[in-house]
Amino acid sequence: MNAPRRLRFDLSQMGEADRHNLAATFCEAVQRFYDDPENRKRFEEWQRERQAHKIVTA
Repeated sequence: MNAPRRLRFDLSQMGEADRHNLAATFCEAVQRFYDDPENRKRFEEWQRERQAHKIVTA
């Protein structure tokens, strides 16, 4: 599995209403993605794999 790329967005030039609309649109898209059982299954498998390789630090 490839490591995720880091993206940065400068939202300082956007108005509050535009930021709110962007966030709402993003949240709806994420919800639709995870409503698909296959996507949910792949995510849960990814979580288990990640947890299995987690290094515990104290």
